[in-house]
Amino acid sequence: MKLQSIEDTESVICVAQAVTGIPAGRTCIYGRSAGGYIIGAIISRYPHGDLIGAAYVEVPYVDVLKTTSNPNLPLTVLEYDEFGNPRQRIQDLETLLRVSPVDSLPADGASGVFVVARTSTNDREVLAYESVKWITRLRGYPIPQKQNAEKFLHITDGHGHFINGDLGAKQKAEDFLLLQKGLGLLQ
Repeated sequence: MKLQSIEDTESVICVAQAVTGIPAGRTCIYGRSAGGYIIGAIISRYPHGDLIGAAYVEVPYVDVLKTTSNPNLPLTVLEYDEFGNPRQRIQDLETLLRVSPVDSLPADGASGVFVVARTSTNDREVLAYESVKWITRLRGYPIPQKQNAEKFLHITDGHGHFINGDLGAKQKAEDFLLLQKGLGLLQ
């Protein structure tokens, strides 16, 4: 089920690129919260920028295997219907190993994809450690690689799963400028 969501998203990206003529290097995708696993999985499957050139994620759910393996974390048990229970079904474990962004990245990271990620210290739905762990792996783990595409992580202190109002608008404006620079649209 989760793999199908990823493959469907890849297909939509390919069709949109064909229709618009926008190349992979200028394609940016966005995901928030549970939508972050799809973005992260696509980066893992195309780490050299063969499908997308940039990704923008907010509070991304990217350590799916670890989270679904710990029923004491918030929302984990509620997510078993959608993501499976790797502690009880080997098939769910195998699937999550293939789609969990933290676990499916190649060791040298994702050199071809520019990434902007945002998380918050008080988020109780997607804990901040997930974004930190993922960005570390995107840069190359255990040894950071020299990369063409940068990886930015912003951690907002004192906020939860949603940041609205002036602060949210300011952060999005900053992120869009970074993404335009990363896609080569700004000099």
